Amino acid sequence: AAQPLRSMSNPNSTTTYGRQPDTYTGTYWYTGALDNGGVHTNSGVLNHWFYILVQGEAGTNDLGNAYNVTGLGWSKAEKIAYITELNLAANANYAACRTAAINAAIALYGRCSAEHIAVTNAWYAVGVGGPWTNTPQALFSAYPRNHCMTPATVSFTNTSNGGASY
Repeated sequence: AAQPLRSMSNPNSTTTYGRQPDTYTGTYWYTGALDNGGVHTNSGVLNHWFYILVQGEAGTNDLGNAYNVTGLGWSKAEKIAYITELNLAANANYAACRTAAINAAIALYGRCSAEHIAVTNAWYAVGVGGPWTNTPQALFSAYPRNHCMTPATVSFTNTSNGGASY
């Protein structure tokens, strides 16, 4: 039986065309002159990101970062990937792809949605950018899209004489 060209679930595994990285700058990352600097060889990172986004995965990447991503399923992941691709320049790098994917998730499903969180954490899983955070410090980070404002509950007591509005 013929082997597939590459594995999305485990790009590090042996395939017909060799092993690929599953983490940005991780094991099997190619930096030489062949393959236009590794555009095909290093595509295992993007393949693995999409796999994690669809299926979900928990583990530790080649950079030593532990992650846990809840998968979105095929339908949502493909929509996010499609919108991401529409918004990328031909020479986009992984950081630009991450930003476009986060923006696609926000556009499709809203800021702070499960989809927004999964996209952010899937990129972290493959070594591109930080994990999802929802802290005030995120407002001043390079990726302020990660902050969600929690609505506050406010109570009013009408103490006016005969007033019905505030």
